[in-house]
Amino acid sequence: MNILTMGYILIPFIIILCFQKLGTAAYVLAFASSLTTLAVFSIGDNFISLYLLLFAVVFIKYCASYCSAGTRRLRLNLLPKALVLYFVWCAISTVQAAFPWNHTIIVTGLDATDYLAFRPSQFTQLIYLLISILFCWIMTDLLDRGILSRQKLWKVLCAAYVVAVLLVYVHALIPKEWSILLFRNGKVDAWNQTGTVCGAFFEPSTMACYICPFVCVFLEKFLRSGKCKPLLLSVMGLATFLLSGSTSAWFGLLFWLVFSLIRGVIRIIKGRHVRVNRMRIIAPAFLLIAVLTVAVLCWPLVSRELGKLGLKLASLSQPNDVMTHGERGGIFWLNWKAFLHSPLTGLGFGAVRSADLFTTILAGTGIIGFVLYLAYWVPGCVRLSKNSENDGLVTFIVVYNAIMLVAVPEPYYLTIWAMYALMYPGLTVSMPPD
Repeated sequence: MNILTMGYILIPFIIILCFQKLGTAAYVLAFASSLTTLAVFSIGDNFISLYLLLFAVVFIKYCASYCSAGTRRLRLNLLPKALVLYFVWCAISTVQAAFPWNHTIIVTGLDATDYLAFRPSQFTQLIYLLISILFCWIMTDLLDRGILSRQKLWKVLCAAYVVAVLLVYVHALIPKEWSILLFRNGKVDAWNQTGTVCGAFFEPSTMACYICPFVCVFLEKFLRSGKCKPLLLSVMGLATFLLSGSTSAWFGLLFWLVFSLIRGVIRIIKGRHVRVNRMRIIAPAFLLIAVLTVAVLCWPLVSRELGKLGLKLASLSQPNDVMTHGERGGIFWLNWKAFLHSPLTGLGFGAVRSADLFTTILAGTGIIGFVLYLAYWVPGCVRLSKNSENDGLVTFIVVYNAIMLVAVPEPYYLTIWAMYALMYPGLTVSMPPD
């Protein structure tokens, strides 16, 4: 085990945090959830990330708080049953890759010469899912007990967004050798040599999955209030899309526009009214002028990225000779064929990893797993949507999941689980973003 360069700075910080209150440690963990590439130790080719160590601190403190209380009971009912069933189903399906009748299925990916086999890494994936659910449970319980505040947690997550955006700018400005040391823990491989700008994220898609939902929330906030602060925060995020060249980010924005339009039409049909003030009438005009100005100034870059997105979408509609249509399109169709081999139960959780969460879940856990995945967040979003004050939280969760389904194969990043924690105990109350 080796201590990485950033580890010498972070280890003292982690030790100090061990002596802080549980609520403070939980806020710090939520803040650090965006620093996905920042690691403290390395064991061989594996890195122990900062947020995993912070989770260990919070988990130990959380367990200690229950032990000290004595008579307090664990409240399993804070999480929806569908989430618990989803984890149980993933755990049960893990061993399916060892079944003999699945061994003839090609492992999806660019190398289509291997065969499906049971791997120890499946348990690693299951542990990451367990950590995500435990984090959500802890945050939900702390919110319900009043140790954490919904508004303060939201502010902490917004502050983390600002830091994440600034780190993307830093990544774009500093030399590549420094960026590898700062954002890749000094590890040099083929991906790092591309020089792709994505800050403290593994690649542009995971960056878009994190930043784009915040941008959409702040744009909604601007349209609702007409204040300059949310507009500035959204423009900061939009700039990272241009720096990284992420087509997933543009997809997220397009999806948000369609989702917002559908939500607005439904409310009009049902006769619901959204709080309106005078600034909201002129805010769309200012936003339209700003978008048009950016489009004119950055049209060459924007058109290039939209062209890339168009090619990727076109590749998904042509299953034959898939590898000639781009990496993501090829992997999509290989995983889709794996899903068709065992559509109901899948081939085993963690056995298949696509370039998107949609076919990863379908191929790994089948239709049963995919239904349970949707069941632990879609009904809650529907209930929260009945009150327009919850639009920010609903928008974040929906846009984040939409980008994961098309571009990010792993649902283990803690930010979305912090948003679930805000959603689960707040299904009967409003939680307006600040």
